[in-house]
Amino acid sequence: MDPVLLLVQTLHILAGAVWLGGSVFMNVVVLPALLALPAVEQRASARRVIFGPERMMIGAALLAAVLGIVRGTAYGPIDSVDSLTTPYGIAWSAAIAITVMVFAVGGTVTSRTARALLDDDRYWTSGPRGDGSEARAPLVTRLRLAFRLELIGILAVFTLMPLLRFL
Repeated sequence: MDPVLLLVQTLHILAGAVWLGGSVFMNVVVLPALLALPAVEQRASARRVIFGPERMMIGAALLAAVLGIVRGTAYGPIDSVDSLTTPYGIAWSAAIAITVMVFAVGGTVTSRTARALLDDDRYWTSGPRGDGSEARAPLVTRLRLAFRLELIGILAVFTLMPLLRFL
């Protein structure tokens, strides 16, 4: 096997595993743990666990996406626009489109909602209890939904990847 192809495939799989693993961990472990904390601890903890790994997650996602394009084109059957109409081309294009949608949700909904939630004091100090919980609830719901949508999209891409070997 071509050593460059082996490197591309290995990095693609590792980056994808980091991306998927990080998303599962965020949805299954981090968010539930954060929401179980008292309000005074949530904000500081959320800032560290959401924004701390953000660059690594974005880097892994971008690397997986770019290497997926390389695998399909330079090392795969996508060599013309016509090849996008083959079963492989359709599945590969669907994976690319879903990845773009996941990036869009992450950049426009997840990240913006998390930043608004964590940067605006009124979500932590307003309301009858003085802890901002009433104002914070809709943003927490939106953030949870955005993280879940990202995970569903990543899982959809991961479902398409093994199919490409058989197309």
